[in-house]
Amino acid sequence: MLRLLAFLALAGPAFAGDGLGILHTFAGNGREKINAITTDREGNIYLAGETTSTDFPLKDAAQTRHAGGVFVISRDGGKTWSQLGPFHSHSGGHAPAASPQDGRFLLASAISEMARSEDGGATWSMLGPETGFPTSGGVQGPQWDPARPGVVYATSGPRLLRSTDFGANWVTVAGCPGNEAACNVYTSYFHLDPQRPGRILHYFGGDAGYFVSSDSGASWEKLEAATQYRYLALSSTQADVWMAASAFEEVFLTRDAGKTWEKLPYESGCGYLRGFISRKDIPGGWLVQTECEVQATDDNGATWRRLNLPVIPSQTPIRAFASDPFDPRRFIVSAGNIVAEPSSLFVTEDGGLTWTSGDPPRLLNGIAFDAARPGVVYGSALVTRDGFVTKLDPAGRLLFSTYLGGAADDSATAIRIGPDGTVFVAGFTRSLDFPAVAARHNGAAPVSSFVARLDHAGRLERSILLGETTISGVAHAPGGELLVAGSSTARAVTDAPYTLPPLASPSAVAWDFLLRLDARGLDILHGRLLGRSRASVLPIRSVAADSEGNAYFTGSFEYSGFPGQSIPEGLPDQANLLKLSRTGELVAARWLPNDPGGIVIDDQDFVFVAGTASLLNPVYAGRINTDCPHYSGWRGRYIDRHYWMADISVMQFPASLEQPAAEWLFGGACREELSYLALDRNGDLLLAGQGYSDPLPSPGPVLGTPPTAGEKKPFYARLSTARGEWTEASYVMTADPAGVAGLPDGSALFAANLGDFWSSSAQPPWTWLLRMAPPASPLSIERVVNAFAPSASPGPVSPGEIVRIEIARFEPQNEVNLWIAPAAPLPLELEGVEVHWDGIAAPIMAVGRGFVVSIVPSAMWGRTLATVQVRTGGGEQASAFVQVVPDRPALYPDIRNEDGTLNSPENPAPSGSRVTFFFTGLGPIMSELPDGAIVEEDGKRIPAHIALRTSDGTLQFVVEQVEPLVGFVKGLWAGHAVIEFPPGDHLIQLLRGAPLPLSIGPTR
Repeated sequence: MLRLLAFLALAGPAFAGDGLGILHTFAGNGREKINAITTDREGNIYLAGETTSTDFPLKDAAQTRHAGGVFVISRDGGKTWSQLGPFHSHSGGHAPAASPQDGRFLLASAISEMARSEDGGATWSMLGPETGFPTSGGVQGPQWDPARPGVVYATSGPRLLRSTDFGANWVTVAGCPGNEAACNVYTSYFHLDPQRPGRILHYFGGDAGYFVSSDSGASWEKLEAATQYRYLALSSTQADVWMAASAFEEVFLTRDAGKTWEKLPYESGCGYLRGFISRKDIPGGWLVQTECEVQATDDNGATWRRLNLPVIPSQTPIRAFASDPFDPRRFIVSAGNIVAEPSSLFVTEDGGLTWTSGDPPRLLNGIAFDAARPGVVYGSALVTRDGFVTKLDPAGRLLFSTYLGGAADDSATAIRIGPDGTVFVAGFTRSLDFPAVAARHNGAAPVSSFVARLDHAGRLERSILLGETTISGVAHAPGGELLVAGSSTARAVTDAPYTLPPLASPSAVAWDFLLRLDARGLDILHGRLLGRSRASVLPIRSVAADSEGNAYFTGSFEYSGFPGQSIPEGLPDQANLLKLSRTGELVAARWLPNDPGGIVIDDQDFVFVAGTASLLNPVYAGRINTDCPHYSGWRGRYIDRHYWMADISVMQFPASLEQPAAEWLFGGACREELSYLALDRNGDLLLAGQGYSDPLPSPGPVLGTPPTAGEKKPFYARLSTARGEWTEASYVMTADPAGVAGLPDGSALFAANLGDFWSSSAQPPWTWLLRMAPPASPLSIERVVNAFAPSASPGPVSPGEIVRIEIARFEPQNEVNLWIAPAAPLPLELEGVEVHWDGIAAPIMAVGRGFVVSIVPSAMWGRTLATVQVRTGGGEQASAFVQVVPDRPALYPDIRNEDGTLNSPENPAPSGSRVTFFFTGLGPIMSELPDGAIVEEDGKRIPAHIALRTSDGTLQFVVEQVEPLVGFVKGLWAGHAVIEFPPGDHLIQLLRGAPLPLSIGPTR
């Protein structure tokens, strides 16, 4: 065993404040996303967003159930549908299959899962390994045995499974019978023969053959096929007659149970073939479904005809097709695009001669008739989003929380609070059954905006729908009025809500709108359309009201008669800041040099507009630093890169919008982008956005580490309008900013969403509500990095990792380094210094000027964000938010040759020899040892997969096992690899990390 004798360098050269911490998170069985945040006078917090969870945390909910469940049921042959019990799967699911002997038992597959219900679909549970059902492969089926009660089959990966107790417990019937090469397939398929009890077909997607059992899976015979069959079906009326489709859209028929096959004269009219249905009313009758048609044959494929389908919009694929086993002339077809709900669903009872519209709640991608109960049909759909509205007290405790939405996709995107505590929420909906609708405007559009009113206790009072619109801003105005702004389609230009003449020139190509509503009844008082000069620019971005009820909003507008300041020569008749009177008349318009986004108005009617300032406008020449060392996301020519490096601009105007009273710029050398603007009770402006700069100007405490080069990260900033200066600014966490708001005690709230909402790799919790309190200490954590990495490589940390916490203005009385090979386990206090991660004390290795070296507690496993706090013996402290990941290895700057000597240009490793690397950041391995302990066990090997490569990317190798270093602190690992590099000096590095020199000599 190597015993490393090396030096841990003392590196010298933010997150301070009482109350810094995680106030609230959401983590249901689906995914959540915060879209808006606001607070009231008492400091209560209101959140609006969207969720796919069926167990979203609720309290005193106006709507207690997610309205868009995956499974639905019809009891009248598909004419009307209702939702089954709550069930969640990221991938949706297949239509449930009911036991033919007992309809209480339902099974439904969902990609790699199987759900079971024993109460007719009212409740569902997922089958886990404890039931014998594996979850490591694609799940197909299930299929109930019609002759044996309680017997059901399914597949998971290459395995064929059987249950004899209505799906409660499972055994493997067959793995890869005679076909071990297929054992690595993700999905296999099977059929129970309706004409031959006990016969089962089992086949694999990558094999040009299939397996047949005639004794319910006790023995198997492999049958060869001329080609790989993608779909296969068995006749329900003719013994040994099967139909199959190849990968080339060819259709084949066998009349002798697969011994011989004949190619049929089938020609697809359009789209890919999706499957077969054997007709029970016609021996030799089959239906073939493609993406856009259904063909029928009555003579086992000798002749074909196209089924008469209802009118389905162009480019709209058929998602599901089913035939009623009790009435073979009844068909159901569902068609639609995932992004264009609601879908079309039609039912025919005369074999396709006439069709009637069904009433599905949304797009169905699976339909299955109950084999034993006439008229009962099950459907499945993709998971949908419901809006949510949540109220928290200042400490983050739930006061009320409710779903808000119908059966299709819904999202709450804006929220405002009235003087009496009334909650106004706006967003979008695809649902035909959105709740409490008092009025519909612009017709029944496929996608509508909604405005909803809830009382102070969260009870839904009423809502209105605005077709052909997208709401982007809501504001409460004096006199019990509500301002609603957004974009509108050209088709809605002449519709009723827009009672005033449009403000537009003849060259306007897109439309925005402003509506003024009575806040109590949500009745539209008046509305106005505004012309936009380019369809590609963003619509109205923000709206606010002053004490007289005038409306102010930002965007990009075109109108040939703007009053007030003249338009600069060479520019069209445009403005990006407008003021409309309470009656809807245009009062003032300005063209601002920045690209305005957020707008707020204080209690003295000063108007504050925040946006992006760049060198695209020459007024900012010499005022913006564009000396960025990287591209900051710019994808154009290098010579134009400096135009992309923008700062945040905040401009102050009087209510007249005459000359600005002040302008403040904020930003580093790279690009900063504004996302949200809010005004707190003290008149300070709170900003949230994303930035690329390192460092970010930080007049106050730092709350999070900077981004790595070329990447962006959310930031929070505070501007004191009374003092005319920035008082706080910091990066926060790696996420998408979702809003910012102030609390009465002067602290700020920062909302964020972690990870892409639909990404399968993201992990909960998805949403974060962070509280940033005023600073209480001169110390400030500047960054947290792997102890072996340079300061320029900040990033997430992993449990068990040795990290260096860099602290501004930290001056310990003594510098102490216990090294990576201490004489005793590392202490939890060193020179009066303590480090806590979410309140858990961490072992300390070193204390030096401007830094502390510590070990991230193993208890951080499973978390995605943590608060680290450093406390000194003098009572000072600094805190920070740090991202947590399962592992993040970093190389120790020491490579050993096979003989144990230090690798160097003077002592290179022979090509083809084994060298040893040292790591930290592999996660909480060896959990039996406490953090900070010294490793005493020799010879333990841990499987690992650590890829390294040369800095030019041409050579790479993998460390497959690591071992702990005896006599060293837990968290340091050694890995070995044989190096086949040519002689010379190389630079190696992890997939992400700083390079390390490696010298290679000639082969021995």
